[in-house]
Parts: sequence; C-alpha cells; structure tokens
Amino acid sequence: MSRQPAVENSSPAADRVSEMKVALSYRKICRGAAVPNYCRELALGFAGRFETWVFARDIRDVPRAVRAVRFPFEFRSRRLEYSVNSAINMLLLDAYRARERFDVVHTQDGDLVGGDVVTAHALLRVLFRFYNHLNPDHVAWLPRSPLLWSEDLVYRARRYRHIIVTSEKLRDALRKEY
Repeated sequence: MSRQPAVENSSPAADRVSEMKVALSYRKICRGAAVPNYCRELALGFAGRFETWVFARDIRDVPRAVRAVRFPFEFRSRRLEYSVNSAINMLLLDAYRARERFDVVHTQDGDLVGGDVVTAHALLRVLFRFYNHLNPDHVAWLPRSPLLWSEDLVYRARRYRHIIVTSEKLRDALRKEY
C-alpha cells in the first residue's frame, strides 16, 4: 500500500508555510532610510520562500503575504522611557514567538533584545566616542540611555552569536569593541 502525500497539488504558499517561519523586527519597516528599507527588502526576499512576519511601529510597502504586527507604543525619548517601549515590544514579540513558534527572529542593531540573528548597522559606543570629542552636546543623552545597555547585552551575550555586519569597517569595530 503506497502512502499518498497530504497535499497532492501543493501551492507556493503551502510550500512556504511548511518550510520556515521568520520574524523581522525594527521600529520601522518601509521604503526610505537605510535600516527600515533593509528590513523591507528582507521581508520581500523572505516572503517568496518562508512564512514571514514583521514587527514594527511603522509598517509600509510590504507584500500582502507578509503578516504585520504593529508595536503598540512609540516613545520619542532617547532616555529611560525608551526602555519601557523596548520592554513592551520585546514582550509582544516573545508572546508571538511562543504562539507561532518562529524558527528565526531577526532584529536590528542593539535596538531590541531577543533575536536569534542580529544585523549590526552601527555601534552606539563607537559613535558616542567619536561625537563626544566633536560635539559633546549631540550625544550627552547617550550615557544615561538604555540603548547602550541593550547594545552591550546583544553583542556581549553568548546567545546572540549570529551577527550580520553591513561592512568590513563595522566588522572590525565590532570585534574591537566587543
């Protein structure tokens, strides 16, 4: 007795769903600035092969096949309130991760703790040292910001060892700093 496949006429959508679930996370996923557009391009590329989810406050210009979850709050402060915003976003992403069982969660920079893969676009510690000599007022807020703590946790913790860097210069800086 031969065994029949569960789905005889498989569709591209069915194949995609059966392969892998990928979640992308950043504050914005849209055309325009470098990181939001990078996330959008990843979503476009992944959507043809995997079940793709995006998590962001501002989501635009992604294919209909991509499932979008908007982060509920956006604090414009760079200080302590940002950590509340990040914690809420991280909890939301973790809840979806538990329910949907994502194979990969891809985050950007040290912005959100909790990803399996992190793309490094810039290092705040390096930028702080650079601007602290040129224009100290421009970065005076940064030492009190949870963004540095988050970046340290992401790049120093052993759990986050799948790091993609966007340039050789950044790779060298990342190795030197962390």
